[in-house]
Amino acid sequence: MKVVIEKGETLNDIASTLYDSGIIKGSEPFVIATRMMGYETDIKAGTFYLRNASSNRTIIRQLVEGTPAYHKVTIPEGSRLEEIAAVLKSELDID
Repeated sequence: MKVVIEKGETLNDIASTLYDSGIIKGSEPFVIATRMMGYETDIKAGTFYLRNASSNRTIIRQLVEGTPAYHKVTIPEGSRLEEIAAVLKSELDID
């Protein structure tokens, strides 16, 4: 399952994202479990592909210990700033 965590999101924001995506059954138990494990500030921003997301503990560990997915982008040599921006927008959907 793919989940995107944006930079600056709070633990409650992350729990809401996971709940809205159908990855967890409730946001409050996830928040409590994360705090009990001591990871409330350790979840990294990025795109994650969760495997075996059967329990809060498994999900939390993957978000804390896992490596966010990387996207390779090729910028042609000699590209101007506007051209680089267009490539990034096209490949990564960022402005």
